[in-house]
Amino acid sequence: MSEQPIKGLVFDMDGLLFDSERVVQKSWNEVGRQMGFGERFGDHIYHTIGFNVVRREQYFKEHVSPDFPMEEFTENTRRIYHRIMEEDGVDRKPGAEELLKYAKEHGYRLALATSSRELHAQLLLKKYGLFDYFDGAVYGNMVSAGEAGSRDLPESLCFHSGFARVCNRTGRCTVRDSLGSSCRDASGDDSGSGRAG
Repeated sequence: MSEQPIKGLVFDMDGLLFDSERVVQKSWNEVGRQMGFGERFGDHIYHTIGFNVVRREQYFKEHVSPDFPMEEFTENTRRIYHRIMEEDGVDRKPGAEELLKYAKEHGYRLALATSSRELHAQLLLKKYGLFDYFDGAVYGNMVSAGEAGSRDLPESLCFHSGFARVCNRTGRCTVRDSLGSSCRDASGDDSGSGRAG
């Protein structure tokens, strides 16, 4: 049996469409210094890319301190992150909009699968004119702790109901992320994702 043609593309956001990981790292460095965790606390981002807030807290408690003050850290980093965004903005990745535009013009259905929270992701996508390219999205706050507990995002997001909803249950999808992780498509076949960032 010949393979069905790919009909949908699932995109990660941070590190693929936007250089937002750089802003997160700067905010973590600043808050890490303020909270006494050292000068380069932002280096932890390289071990937590794709994690939602639940997995990130697990990581910090295992690798930084069992009593890591996640609520305080999150509140502080959000404040610093938004300040940096207002002062410096964030760069769109080269070719990001061109790729989305090409895909839409050639009839692909597009989905977003991101570990970022819905409000933040939508604000960023709308500000830079990318929101309307997507037919649907799954955000980090939509994934339960159990679902995301053993898998990195966006892989776990691909098994969320939103994945099949966007890509059609009889169609095939492939993932484009900044990590090179693989994903299973909506029909149950394996579909590799290339590094597109």
